Amino acid sequence: MPASALLVARRALLGSIVASALRRGAEADDTLAVLIALVGERLRLMQAVAESKWNSGAPVEDEAREARLIAGVVALAPSYGLDPRQAAAFFRAQIEAAKCVESALIARWAAARAAPFAAPADLQTAIRPQLDRLTPALLAALAAAMPQVRQGGAEQIAAASRLDDPMMAVAVARALQPLLELAGARAVAPTTPHP
Repeated sequence: MPASALLVARRALLGSIVASALRRGAEADDTLAVLIALVGERLRLMQAVAESKWNSGAPVEDEAREARLIAGVVALAPSYGLDPRQAAAFFRAQIEAAKCVESALIARWAAARAAPFAAPADLQTAIRPQLDRLTPALLAALAAAMPQVRQGGAEQIAAASRLDDPMMAVAVARALQPLLELAGARAVAPTTPHP
């Protein structure tokens, strides 16, 4: 698939996740809907991450980067009024959800014996800066949404993972699992999608 077609597909996926989150949230100022939309935006970038790793043969897991992200979140959390443990748990879920998407895509490509992508975005200079910009936005949205999460946001959170794409449904469920726990709901136990 040409790079331009993939970009269009990625934007369409993001648009559907954001629109779905906002529909479920009723209004654009719904802080939980905004947080869910940002989670979707972060997950949307995993297609590009997976393409880069597919071409380079890099492993899905990057423990050093994951540790740096969590350490940074823990350090920043108090400045957003967040409990560092809760912020770390939320971001660990984002990491696990991202790896779910990456692993599923790479497994799908391996099964299809797919060729390398013609022009994947550069992981270091194009994709990671986008992910890094999302971190403070996610922290701010998490802080803003906490009252809504604690006051009965479980149904809206659970509804966000009801997507037609099984891979994304599993990833979104995993990404939002800590929010369900904070809302007092039993956590969703996602299963790994089949490639």
